[in-house]
Amino acid sequence: MGQTEAAVPGVDSYLLLCCGGLEHVVADALRERLHDPGISVEPIPRQELTNNHSGGAAGVGKLLVSVPHASDSADVRAALRGDTEPCIIIGLALIQHQTGTVKPEKEAGLQELGAAVAQSQRWAAALNLLARHLRDQGEAAAAQRIAEGTLRFRSSCVRDGPHDWSSNEAMASVGEAVGERFRWGVSMSAFDCDVCTIVLRDCMACGLTLKLLHHKSGNRLPHEPRAYLQRGGRIAMLRPSTAHALLRAARVAPGATLLDPMGGIGTIAVEAALAVAGARCISSDTSVEATACARENAAACAGACVGSVEVHQWDAAALQLPDASVTHVVTDMPFGRQYGSARANKQQVPRLLSEWRRVLKVGGRAVLLSTYSHVIVAAAAAVDVAQGGEGARWRVEQDLPVNIGGVPASVVVLERL
Repeated sequence: MGQTEAAVPGVDSYLLLCCGGLEHVVADALRERLHDPGISVEPIPRQELTNNHSGGAAGVGKLLVSVPHASDSADVRAALRGDTEPCIIIGLALIQHQTGTVKPEKEAGLQELGAAVAQSQRWAAALNLLARHLRDQGEAAAAQRIAEGTLRFRSSCVRDGPHDWSSNEAMASVGEAVGERFRWGVSMSAFDCDVCTIVLRDCMACGLTLKLLHHKSGNRLPHEPRAYLQRGGRIAMLRPSTAHALLRAARVAPGATLLDPMGGIGTIAVEAALAVAGARCISSDTSVEATACARENAAACAGACVGSVEVHQWDAAALQLPDASVTHVVTDMPFGRQYGSARANKQQVPRLLSEWRRVLKVGGRAVLLSTYSHVIVAAAAAVDVAQGGEGARWRVEQDLPVNIGGVPASVVVLERL
């Protein structure tokens, strides 16, 4: 692989993970939160993939962040590990990032991947940064072991692409190379340092996770547990970080009235109420089970909310709301066959858009996450004609390809004109 770039003296380097395809939305949110022109936040350009392939789980969005030591603080660190910036899945202390260098052949690919990580010149700076984050989180003993060089580590890997080697083999290769360099102890469950490598086709990124997620699988991205947000059994749950990225794309502002008409267990409405002051956040779903779970989640977070949450059991195409009563519609539309056939889901889109247009105020925005954006865009144009022309139009602002847990999807942004 290519020459490893050395750490820049006096600067901390981070690798942040977020929803793939919404990197620029998340970068803007982070710049706004940090409000420091000295801190650089740059999305890593997404790879061009063919055949509607999102890159699998390794197609997660990636940001490179550089923080001068003069700008470092506990508040900045909390945002960059995802504690206070909810658009972030997780933050890592950067070890290595290389583009176009990963080889698919087993022997050469694994050997050079391990060497690229183990021989990085960023290790000292990354370990120092990790120790600061661990102290922030009350993990003083782990931070001390890092300082003394007596730490225990593990290697983890998320990989997608046409390689002759597996994620587990990559984990082993990186772990062996790092172990040979530092002679640290190894533990898959009681580690002080998780060396996380993400490989997508011929590109790789590696860092030290800034939270000790001992429950995290070694070849998956971490879950985003929320004490107030419980999984709904068989009901799929949108990542809270993705929910926040959608809210940012919708430009939900204080005092807004937000509707999620396919709300499931209430993730979008709950996260909006936690983040947007004075917002009225409405979650509705036809499922009895999902509605019950959403009500429990809304009750659990009530004390922390800066907005309000309402939960209803409504048909998304027959909402019990007045005309022009909401400012934003943000929803995660059912994927594929999980909630009926893909054909049936697509056939519902014109009815859904017509109803959502009815309840939206003029100038209101709809941000729709789905696997059939072409149907949504076509239906938006059809609604223009069917609902009366100039006074009832949608404008398609964006149709963004995204990666949702390894599944290719799109975020369609519409404006009600």
